[in-house]
Amino acid sequence: MVFLDGLHRFEFLLRDFINVERFCHKGSIVLLHDCLPYNVEITARALIDGDWAGDVCKILPILKKYRPDLRIHLLDCPPTGLVACTQLDPHSNILAENYYRIVDEFFSYDLTEQSVAELLALFSRVDTRQMMEHPEDLTALFPHPLA
Repeated sequence: MVFLDGLHRFEFLLRDFINVERFCHKGSIVLLHDCLPYNVEITARALIDGDWAGDVCKILPILKKYRPDLRIHLLDCPPTGLVACTQLDPHSNILAENYYRIVDEFFSYDLTEQSVAELLALFSRVDTRQMMEHPEDLTALFPHPLA
């Protein structure tokens, strides 16, 4: 399991994800922090007081477009969520080979209340409060890849 929480800018999170996946296997889980902003104000690229997610939520459409082979779950952990990525492939070069194209493509992606809501709707959201009451549901989200 890897936990990525960095500079709150999507291009750094993307780079970290690329570098980490090279050391993963089918049973690995990568958790991405701060990818579920509760409003557009906290998605600013510049540091703000209080909760700050930066624009790392842009990783969601990037993974949806370039890595549809990944299993992705949005965990609604307060205040800014976690994204759980499984079915990782250490041999995939898609993101690395397209890194600069992806950064150029998504740098100007305008984050508005509507676009953030659309990003968060790309994947189903897991109610983590329910998981606390039924931990077997969490296990079901992450089945062993060799089972």
